[in-house]
Amino acid sequence: IGDAPTGDMGIGYQNISVTTLALNGCMITKEDTVRWIGAAFPNLTELYLFDNRIRIDGTVPASFPMLQVLDLGQNGLASWADLDRLLGELPRLRVLSLEGNAVDEVRVSASDRFPVLEHLSVARNGMTDWDRGIQQMGLLPRLKQLRFTDNPLCSEEPDVDRLVAIGRIGSLI
Repeated sequence: IGDAPTGDMGIGYQNISVTTLALNGCMITKEDTVRWIGAAFPNLTELYLFDNRIRIDGTVPASFPMLQVLDLGQNGLASWADLDRLLGELPRLRVLSLEGNAVDEVRVSASDRFPVLEHLSVARNGMTDWDRGIQQMGLLPRLKQLRFTDNPLCSEEPDVDRLVAIGRIGSLI
């Protein structure tokens, strides 16, 4: 599928009631393509962009008014700050998967970011420090489930890691 044009392509799709879209392994690279998808399919509730090469470097938030589930696994993403700018204002985003990227820390910029995010997966990233990598997630107001296995900060005892995470992030179940 490659990268979609950034022009006014979304107008013809506005009334299509596509709610789930999977574009895994499509070699999407541009952040603008993600924005185009949001404009073209405003009714999306689930978007799967696993195993692409998306680069986020702008400051304009994405517009997905209905999006609840987003998979950005294995895209080589490294900056939580860029993800925060692009996705932090999505009003209905409950599930975010960032598995297999290069995120090494989470810095929640404000308490109103990711307002309904309940499940976050940052497994197989580059987190090496509990304070920079995990503790900040406690600022996500509705976080209940966190998957962070296979990060450098993890011990060889996943049950202990889970207990430490629950102790540091009281909202986890």
